[in-house]
Amino acid sequence: MSHFMTKAVIEMPYEMAMSNPITQYQFYQRSNELLTEVETLRAELAHKDEMLKVARDALVIVIDCRPIGYETMTEAREHKIRKALAAIDVA
Repeated sequence: MSHFMTKAVIEMPYEMAMSNPITQYQFYQRSNELLTEVETLRAELAHKDEMLKVARDALVIVIDCRPIGYETMTEAREHKIRKALAAIDVA
């Protein structure tokens, strides 16, 4: 459904939306489509949040659990990564 059509249906006055069986059905269909879309977007967002937490935890492990003597990461690079991790703050 186009954004324009969605906006028009949602902003339709109640009296107009319920004036006859055809507009009632149209309003019902559009409302269900929007509900499905919102639920899908929420599920995607929840999945992305979970993946972000996993990625953040993995980066923390990479930084904090380097073997002794394995100093290939420069302090500046480590600082940038830690700053990015702090900005994510999904915990």
